[in-house]
Amino acid sequence: MSRKVYEFGPFRCDAAAGLLFRKGRRNPVHLTPKEAGVLLLLLENAGTLVEKEEFGKRVWPDIHLEIQLDNSLKRAISTLKKSLKQPQYIKTHSGRGYRFAAKVEVIGGRKGKPKLVVLPFQSLGRTRYPQGFLEGLTHDVTTQLGCLNPDELRVIASSTAAKYKKTRKRISRIGEELEVQYVLAGAVLGSGNKVRVSIQLIHAPDESQLWGKAYERKLDDILVFLREICQDIAREIEIKLVPLERERLDYLPQVNPEAYKSYIAGRNLWNKRTPESLREAISLFEQANKLDSSFARAHSALADSYAVMASQSWVS
Repeated sequence: MSRKVYEFGPFRCDAAAGLLFRKGRRNPVHLTPKEAGVLLLLLENAGTLVEKEEFGKRVWPDIHLEIQLDNSLKRAISTLKKSLKQPQYIKTHSGRGYRFAAKVEVIGGRKGKPKLVVLPFQSLGRTRYPQGFLEGLTHDVTTQLGCLNPDELRVIASSTAAKYKKTRKRISRIGEELEVQYVLAGAVLGSGNKVRVSIQLIHAPDESQLWGKAYERKLDDILVFLREICQDIAREIEIKLVPLERERLDYLPQVNPEAYKSYIAGRNLWNKRTPESLREAISLFEQANKLDSSFARAHSALADSYAVMASQSWVS
């Protein structure tokens, strides 16, 4: 089964990953999961009216009050129009629903372009890190790999990979379900301020190990560890990094280990996108900033949190 990709104007939307890219740019357009869900539903039905009730079934199944659905849908549509910078792409049919008016081309996954999924990291040994740490580390590695070169490597979103956290499914089966050629599996063993991470890069169809490596670092060198993983995987699956990305990977600074713990625990909560989880995430990001004021990712994550809270009208 081919992987659907929707192309319209200067944009490309990967349906499986729920990511929207502007052509010529490596980083995805920032959309919340709900906004991405609305966009995908519009693209699937491009040219035809999508009733409000259908958005409720597909995107907001837990909302039962019509006024709440109307408000949530209007906010999502407004954000999408601003993100696309082409308000005429989405037509409003007052009291009924919305229609995607731009020409949309539906294509399958690009042949020869490798796809990879980072499975949730596992904890080994007596020293076990909190689950939030492992989920945050998985999310961070996924994000790093996803930014390498989206035109050459497709990385499945960590929210999609999360369902395989405690799975007993074979690697080949996971590969079939997600339509990926490569699976990255990792295990973490901690001892004091040191962390040992074992990584395996597996060819999903035949479950053969293509590459494996164990990293041992102090927690304050965790970003160096992330850089090495990205570089090693890129080398193994023969991805040519663009100069800007290579430069970024070569100059990652050290970070306070406690600040990093707070950051990745916060990113795990941020990824859930609920008012409660975002408030907890903000607290963790603020804590990370106090521990290490030069930790740029924590400042960026705090901005992301406020942006989502504001876009959903959860704060003024």
